[in-house]
Amino acid sequence: MTRTFSVTVNYRHPEDTIACVRSLLRAGAKPGEVVVVDNGSGEESLERLRAGLQDNIALLVSPENLGYARGANLGVKYALEKGAEWVFLLNNDTVVDRDLFRAFRTVQSDHPALALLGPSIYYFDHPDRMWFLGHRRVPGTLLTYDLKHLTRLGNWLTRAQWIPADFLSGCAVLIRRDVFDRVGLFDGSLFMYGEEVDFCWRALRLGFRAGCVPAAKLWHKVSLSASGDGPVSTYYRIRNQAIFYRRYGSALGRPLYMGFTILRACAIGLRLAGEPGSADYLVMSLTAWLDGWRDRRGRYDELHNRSPV
Repeated sequence: MTRTFSVTVNYRHPEDTIACVRSLLRAGAKPGEVVVVDNGSGEESLERLRAGLQDNIALLVSPENLGYARGANLGVKYALEKGAEWVFLLNNDTVVDRDLFRAFRTVQSDHPALALLGPSIYYFDHPDRMWFLGHRRVPGTLLTYDLKHLTRLGNWLTRAQWIPADFLSGCAVLIRRDVFDRVGLFDGSLFMYGEEVDFCWRALRLGFRAGCVPAAKLWHKVSLSASGDGPVSTYYRIRNQAIFYRRYGSALGRPLYMGFTILRACAIGLRLAGEPGSADYLVMSLTAWLDGWRDRRGRYDELHNRSPV
């Protein structure tokens, strides 16, 4: 077996993190190869983590909230320094299937050219409903389509050993060591959301191959409702998508991407218009679009000199 380190980032949800780690151990992860990064959660959260985790689980503590990308980078660097051959990065609000690593190992053995692998991700509260499987790129563009939707055409996707993909979710992704050696780490300037899209694209441009493994399953505690994200999360999602298109889009493609992202920003703002604080969503959506196309990165509060609503 290759040395596979699992890395998860905690921010003020220690009980979710403990449940995630316990599911990894049940699936066969070695305690010494599980890394928890606490992202400035505070002493109360840390005390609960220390009480709920085994002593040989690595707990890395950041005194401040670095954002998901930089927090993940702390764990990835630790894993690589300890000799990891693969790094499994996953959100702390997930629970993995007992056979997850076994399914990954089968594909690793049969298809050694694959360097990035994603599981099939289901809703925790609706365990038979798929949340994410992977994205493919529309040829000649940076636009993508969701492989999950193709499962409606039949169940052949979920029966396949692996499925080619261009983009995987940062919620859960298994990455071979040499990808980090050549690509580097996640872009910490994005703070959170979209860092995996940027990372996957950099890896694909260097010739690495990615795929989804339907038999490797986990469940994500994400809401089915439109109100799952607050205004600040909406801001980072919209802004970082615009940054991605600005950074990698061709001169001919940028007008298309600018139009696509402004329409998306407006659609999100209007879709959430009935939510509490709807004005905040509208303002955040438009601010995010402008900041993205101006390539303004970092934390929202530092960029705008005020805390998010």
